[in-house]
Amino acid sequence: MNRKLAIGIIALLVLGVGAAMIVAYTKDTDMKANGTEFPEDELRDLLRKYNVTEDNIAINGIAYTMDGLLDLYRKYNITGNDIRFAMDELPNPSEGTIFDGKHGRVIETETGEPPEGIKEGVDYDIVISREEANAIIEEAVKRYIEKYGVDPGDSKIDVANGIPFPVEEVRKLVESGILTPRE
Repeated sequence: MNRKLAIGIIALLVLGVGAAMIVAYTKDTDMKANGTEFPEDELRDLLRKYNVTEDNIAINGIAYTMDGLLDLYRKYNITGNDIRFAMDELPNPSEGTIFDGKHGRVIETETGEPPEGIKEGVDYDIVISREEANAIIEEAVKRYIEKYGVDPGDSKIDVANGIPFPVEEVRKLVESGILTPRE
């Protein structure tokens, strides 16, 4: 029994040391957990495009450095497209669907039948059921995530004072009373 316990402890130690070495290696080589390199230069250039520079990264008197902001992006696995989405640079997720405004006026009803008293071509151009609408939206979100790597229903970025901050950090600032939530 003692021998099994000793072997188990040794195995756990070996695994723990191995995991620590992987963490240290990824930190030292600026690798993300999925094995890709963190795009620090790309994100720095993107922030400059939005006029975010060393001397204007502050929220309610709390100053951040560019490196500090990039560390937050690394911590929360923020990509350039996460930032572009928050800054309204990516297309609307409904683009290419009947909801993009290019297909006329679309109304959604529970059954897919138009309400009484309204006329096709006058009050609406297309009528669809709620089930059809949900399927279209679900497919559009799936394609958007595949193309841009961003879930439009769960943004990782919140723009505070014109600066794209990770949602989790903004939440911490709100909880600590430094920021007030938007109404």
